[in-house]
Amino acid sequence: LPLLSSTRSHPPPQTAAMAADGEASPTTVAKSFVKQYYEFMAHRPDELHKFYHKELSHFTHADGSAEAEPIVGRDAIKAALPALGYKGANITIDPGSVDCQWSLASGVIVMVTGSIGVAGKATRAFVQTFFLAPQEKNAAAYYVRNDAFRLIHPDVAANGTAGSAAEAARARAEEAAREEATLREARRAEEAARLAAAEAAEAQA
Repeated sequence: LPLLSSTRSHPPPQTAAMAADGEASPTTVAKSFVKQYYEFMAHRPDELHKFYHKELSHFTHADGSAEAEPIVGRDAIKAALPALGYKGANITIDPGSVDCQWSLASGVIVMVTGSIGVAGKATRAFVQTFFLAPQEKNAAAYYVRNDAFRLIHPDVAANGTAGSAAEAARARAEEAAREEATLREARRAEEAARLAAAEAAEAQA
């Protein structure tokens, strides 16, 4: 999978993207790509832009529920990368969390979930989706045509759900409402018992 054909000092493993019959498969393409990409992301982020096309690549890296406009083209992506602070990041890819499929024009869709910790910030869960497009001059090689990365809001990750932070807040509100209803019922029962005891005492008098 020669994604970085211009990086002669670090040649990517071409045979890793081939199945037993010599044909590429989405699983082997994805595994080879993921291994390379996150190695560069953590240790060589100043070269990460080489995975992208000079003009066609779209790149979105966002936090939580915040909206982010796509960055287009290799040079713009290169300019944006330093501010993301990925140098030295501790990246963990969840076992079995790399999903992939063939897509349009022999491209490959890859979705990855994992966690990332960068300097001075708490470790966060993330989800990242790529569309890998075949290179024009070498159909056995790929570049990142689309990259959508999002850090997961801590409240969502803590609840073990892929829902939004609003859904997590709504669940907490519903639980609080149930607790309040239980408390009101207990107070009514207590008041009824007090009145019954008072009536009984009055009857005996």
